[in-house]
Amino acid sequence: AHREIGQLCVKLSIDECIFYGEEMKYAYEECKKGLYFTSKEEIVRYLQNKEGVVLVKGSRGMRMEEIVWGLTG
Repeated sequence: AHREIGQLCVKLSIDECIFYGEEMKYAYEECKKGLYFTSKEEIVRYLQNKEGVVLVKGSRGMRMEEIVWGLTG
């Protein structure tokens, strides 16, 4: 299922995909134009000076809301 996410990113021509978490390495490998981060803090630092729409998606256990909190203060 995770590989399919990366394939879908390519199919939908999403401008930039950011992946985090062990399982999402598989999606990253399929996406080819994405970025893979090993910490949420790295993701926040990367996104802080970017403009545009960001969709943050992950399982509840990954606590992805911490990225949103980091970006919104």
